[in-house]
Amino acid sequence: LTYHFPSRELHLHALVDRLLLDYAAKFTRVVTRALDAGEGGDLDALIDWLLEDAVSPVTARLFPALWDLGNQDARIAGELDRFYGKALMAALEALGLDPECPATGELQAVMAVLGTLVEGSTAIHGRGGPAHPDFQVFKSTAKAILLPALRKALESARAGQAAIEG
Repeated sequence: LTYHFPSRELHLHALVDRLLLDYAAKFTRVVTRALDAGEGGDLDALIDWLLEDAVSPVTARLFPALWDLGNQDARIAGELDRFYGKALMAALEALGLDPECPATGELQAVMAVLGTLVEGSTAIHGRGGPAHPDFQVFKSTAKAILLPALRKALESARAGQAAIEG
């Protein structure tokens, strides 16, 4: 190991890079499968996956550790920022939207709320897991609030992008 990684810091950076790369690939596969660009996909199923994955045993341990490392290491913090940015872009592209289009602003804001809710569920419900009754109530409440907002913002983004594209 010391040949390839002469310092603990370089080894840690390589490990974090690999973990985020692997998780990003998994996320992109799930998002692409769940979101059909023609119809808006199955937003309900996507929210289920996001919330349940956030409290799964592996994810509930991995991401808090990465956040902690990001608080101590600027490079890891930057990698986490890029990871979350790419996740948003992957979701928009899976929906057939141009992430640079100004018409996606409201949708990006609603997706940021979803992301905050997902990551927060790791901290609040991560120890109980997806089968815990409290988490099930949380999940149904989150979906009741988010699904209408996502659908409305998606419709608005599609209409706005179509108007811009002419």
